[in-house]
Amino acid sequence: MNAFPISSPAQEGVDPASLAAFFKHAERENLHLHAFEILRHDKIIAQGAYTPYRLDQNHFFFSMSKSFTAIAIGFAVQEGLLSCSDKVLFFFPEEAPAAPSPYFQALTIYDLLTMRSGHMEEQLHILLGNEWVQQFLHTQLPREPGTFFAYNTVGTYLLSAILQKKTGQTLLEYLTPRLLEPIGCSNTLQWEKSPEGVCAGGFGISGLVDDIARFCTFVLHKGSFQGKQLLDPTWLEQAVQPHADNAAASPLPDWQQGYGYQFWRCVPTHVFRGDGAFGQLGIVLPDQDMVIAIHAGCANDDEIQVLFNLLWADLLPGVDRVPQSQPSEPVMPMDLELPTYFHNTGCVNSIYTGKVYDLAQNPYGFRTLEWTKRPDASTALVLRSTGSYAEIPLDAQQWIEFDWPEDLCADKPQCVSFSSLRGVLPKAAAKACTAGNTLWVDIAFLGTPFQDSWKFIWKEDQLIWRLQRAASFFPADFTISGHVNAIPA
Repeated sequence: MNAFPISSPAQEGVDPASLAAFFKHAERENLHLHAFEILRHDKIIAQGAYTPYRLDQNHFFFSMSKSFTAIAIGFAVQEGLLSCSDKVLFFFPEEAPAAPSPYFQALTIYDLLTMRSGHMEEQLHILLGNEWVQQFLHTQLPREPGTFFAYNTVGTYLLSAILQKKTGQTLLEYLTPRLLEPIGCSNTLQWEKSPEGVCAGGFGISGLVDDIARFCTFVLHKGSFQGKQLLDPTWLEQAVQPHADNAAASPLPDWQQGYGYQFWRCVPTHVFRGDGAFGQLGIVLPDQDMVIAIHAGCANDDEIQVLFNLLWADLLPGVDRVPQSQPSEPVMPMDLELPTYFHNTGCVNSIYTGKVYDLAQNPYGFRTLEWTKRPDASTALVLRSTGSYAEIPLDAQQWIEFDWPEDLCADKPQCVSFSSLRGVLPKAAAKACTAGNTLWVDIAFLGTPFQDSWKFIWKEDQLIWRLQRAASFFPADFTISGHVNAIPA
């Protein structure tokens, strides 16, 4: 599949100044954009990645995966394999309770699609076990299905399990020839599986920002891609309508506009999106014939709402309002760098102390810390726990990639934010600077939204290590103390 053609904002009727304003304000707000691709009229008008992230690097989609699951259900409906009115219990006679409640007996695929299963809150505790389907079917439903919106990731997992029961294929296997290959998604796209061997459904995709852009272009054109109709447009029309009233579910306006088949409605008229944790976004603007795909590392939904506000205030007003004097060159801002928590670019090679510091008990499980000289005369930070260590290269001028050892704290889910993703530990990158007896280190866990900022202060034989986490499932800003253990020979 050919890449999207590249054009300029002005040629496609978008004021370049509106794009520039959005990126400027996003940086000012420290929203930690990682990669983006903006299309109008099926042409790329802006594309880029913030170093150390890359456009050709897989990134977790998190709950953006839900929108893909809904489209898979649409294909199954198109092929006569399923209907939205099918009862969920019908597919799981062995996993269902002996005497299911009337509410569970009434539960349908439509209820799962629209996040109205009858639960009143997420059931994420189920993901800690091994039998996700059975545990879901044995929960209590306090509300009648179809009457109450409550976001439910495990409910989306059941849609994936239903599809696999019906087809004998995983969700990814089923979608690949019907959607992913026809729209030209990358062959690196992956989908995490449950202990039951079922694609997670509600989360678990990792892929490129271009994969999101392609998916959203398919949705924008109601199931068509580059002139080929793949899915019944009626399904797409229904999928993005506000089936569920979610106004009471969040205080944030872009989470109050209604919920479709695993798609969120947005504040601007007719705009909708697929939405993953920390700012993994596929935004579709039908009236503007635009798609916005974003990977980000926003700390929380409040920051994502700021991101939406900037899009609606900066970018949208520039559509179809281009001054004659605007340049016609493409906007491809590739010289971008992820913001750091520090601005000093002093040399870091001077921090070598020749000492090993014992660390107080900490969520990371680290036992000792030391700075060592590398063969190229640069400095590395070495952290050890029982049987393993992490060597983090330090440089003030550039981000340096390194391998984060999987076993360093594998038994401590609070240690590394993405440990819940079943051992998927991607590469990391570090950048550092020093001033006097203080060292700052930023750690970006590539392919994820997660980023740590570490500050070390040492005085004589004492060490203070303060950690801040920009985005995390396990908020953990904490301070670790240390003292000199020994001087290496």
